[in-house]
Amino acid sequence: CFALLLAPQAYLNHTRRSTEGLSVALVILWHVGSLVYGGALLADGASFWLLASMGCFCVMSAVLEGQLAVYRYAITTPILVVITVLSAVSMVGVYGLSLVFALAPATVRMLLGDALPAVFFGIGFFPQLKIFVHTRSIAGYSFGVTAFDVAGAAANVAVLVLEDKYDVAGGKDAPSSGEEQAVPPNVWVEALPFLTIIALHFVLVVVALWVVMCAPKGQQSSHGGNSQHGDDPMGPGNLDESLLTNA
Repeated sequence: CFALLLAPQAYLNHTRRSTEGLSVALVILWHVGSLVYGGALLADGASFWLLASMGCFCVMSAVLEGQLAVYRYAITTPILVVITVLSAVSMVGVYGLSLVFALAPATVRMLLGDALPAVFFGIGFFPQLKIFVHTRSIAGYSFGVTAFDVAGAAANVAVLVLEDKYDVAGGKDAPSSGEEQAVPPNVWVEALPFLTIIALHFVLVVVALWVVMCAPKGQQSSHGGNSQHGDDPMGPGNLDESLLTNA
C-alpha cells in the first residue's frame, strides 16, 4: 500500500488533466522526506520491503511533480521525460544520502535519518489543510492517498517492530518458544516518520469532514473557480494577482 499510495492522486490528476486542489508544497516536502528516509534505510541495511516501498514512493512523487509541471505550470517538455529525469535524480539522491549516513555517527543518523523525515512529512500536510479550510473544498485531493498511506505506514511500522524483535534483518535466530524480547525505544524513533503520517492523516480526515459537513457553502462556491492555483502559495499568478489588487 505504501509503495503505491500516491497512485490514486496521480490517476485523479490524469483524468482531470489538472492538479487544482493539490498543494505543491505537500508533494515537494513529502518527496524530500522520502529521499532522506530512503537514504537512512539504505545505510542501515533495511529490508527489501522497506527499501522498495520508499523507492516507489520517490518515483510516484516524481510522477506528481511531473503532472504539476505540465498541468499547472504549462511546461512544454513531455511529461514522461520530466518524470524520468526526476526519478533518476531521486534514486541518485537516495544513494548519495545513504553514503553520508553510513559515515555519520549513530546520533546524527538518528536525528537526520529518522526525525528529519518525520518533520518533512508532517509539515507537508499543513499547506493541504490550508487549501481545504480556505477554499472550503476538498476537490482535487484523492483520499485514496490517505487510505493507502495509513495502511502502508502501519504495515511498515509492523515490519520495523518485527525485524527488531526477531532480528529478521540481521539473520539471527528467532527467540525460542516462550521467550519474549522487549522492543527498544529506538524502534519507535525509526518508525517516527510513519507514525507522523498516520497521526496527521487523521487530522486531514477530520478537517475534510468539517469542510464537507459544517463549512459555509457560500464560501466554498466563491473559491471554487480558482482554476489550477487554488490557495496554494506556490501557485503561479498568486503574487501577480495580489499586486494588481493592491494597485
